[in-house]
Amino acid sequence: MTNKTPLPPTHTSFDSAYVIESYPYGRLRTQMKVWIETKKNKGQRVVSCTLNPKNGQWNKPHAGTYDDMKVLYIDNSDGHIHNDGIHEYNALEKAESFLNEYEEVLTLAQRDKLTRWYASNIVQEIKGIRLMTDGRQKFYEALILQLKEFNRSDLIDPYMEIMASGKVTIISHE
Repeated sequence: MTNKTPLPPTHTSFDSAYVIESYPYGRLRTQMKVWIETKKNKGQRVVSCTLNPKNGQWNKPHAGTYDDMKVLYIDNSDGHIHNDGIHEYNALEKAESFLNEYEEVLTLAQRDKLTRWYASNIVQEIKGIRLMTDGRQKFYEALILQLKEFNRSDLIDPYMEIMASGKVTIISHE
């Protein structure tokens, strides 16, 4: 049983942010808003903003580091909000666990991307087939087979197009 409660992916702007009602502000308490900002070609990052209890004005938002995907969650042991992220550089270790842990709050596009990453990791690390050393045809054939094993044939089309774009022919394994 996980000690995390993932938040739905609806907290995407200042106006729709998750609000912490009693956040420490020096000796005072105030509100803090937290949301996930998405920028094309950059990814997602967590942004937070506190309300100045002395003048009632919102302070400048503070933005974190971009990841390909971010998720907000509540740590059930202390009630605090945290975030988790995944990017191409840690996908090898994290893709399967990230998908399993946060599947319910990920968008369909995010789940599909993680499934592709996970299948690619299996092809590379378990089956030992590398795109650069073994070639495009062998790698994508193995990736297509792995996606079929996951019952995700719906994710195969882009790889078929990649193979068709070169002088690569597809060998059937059925």
